[in-house]
Amino acid sequence: NENFESFTTDSNVLSALLKCINTACIMNEMNRQFFVDNGLCENLMKFFAKHRANDLVINDTCQLIRSLLLDDDLRVEFGKAHEHAKYIASKLNGLDVLLEIGLGNDNLSEETLGNIMLTLSKLAVRNEYCQEICDKGGLSFVMKCIEEQHLKNVNLLKSALSLLKSICNNDQVKYEATKSNAIELLKIILQKYNANPVVRYIF
Repeated sequence: NENFESFTTDSNVLSALLKCINTACIMNEMNRQFFVDNGLCENLMKFFAKHRANDLVINDTCQLIRSLLLDDDLRVEFGKAHEHAKYIASKLNGLDVLLEIGLGNDNLSEETLGNIMLTLSKLAVRNEYCQEICDKGGLSFVMKCIEEQHLKNVNLLKSALSLLKSICNNDQVKYEATKSNAIELLKIILQKYNANPVVRYIF
């Protein structure tokens, strides 16, 4: 952990390190478990706090979190993707950390906003997490992005729709989304992107 902390002063070096670890976690459950067991997630939360305005580090950190939540290693019958998601979301307050960055920084790029929403969608693995994201401004966050950007940035739209779909697994959130004009917005999106398989797949 001490050696890992020493990389945090240079965002380019840290980005390269995060990308390297991310590659090691893809399709390798043992590597994922090793990194989680040895404090990686705790360090990732520190990186969010230290580099909260750095698009490069936030994007790479979000991508690595999502890689820790994969279940793509065919050699392992049962992975720990769900346990990792619960640990990050609950024990490390990952939902609060991501929402605070997304809601509290107007200077983040659209790519970064998309990465934050996509990561939140992967962490929303329990009914109470969906409700927590909604209660702490996540629903307003995603609706704002859809309302303001749905005709401009397909990748951001995809991430926003993924988060909306995930948190709407909670019936109360679904009700709140309906009250927030979600159905009407989705109709507009379907009409606009009917021929786009990336957007249609989310529905």
